[in-house]
Amino acid sequence: MRLLAAEAGIFEHQREYKKAIEVLKKILKYDLPERERAMLNYKMGENLSLMGDRQSEHFYAKSVQLTTENGDTSIACEFLRNYADYLEQR
Repeated sequence: MRLLAAEAGIFEHQREYKKAIEVLKKILKYDLPERERAMLNYKMGENLSLMGDRQSEHFYAKSVQLTTENGDTSIACEFLRNYADYLEQR
């Protein structure tokens, strides 16, 4: 799974968001700890938003929900702030 995450990161760095999304979808099929699932949902939202895809909203919201439920309020705040930036740019 870490290899897939590294591959997604490489695609993001190369601005190949569609490829990164495909890899992230594969990773999200695994049984993951909630914190990792939240981070991956955030990365999905981020990549989708960079492609202008409104499905990003679902993944941003899911990442905030998961981090809040897990008690990671500082991470949830960061995700919300970044999501607000995305909404402002639309």
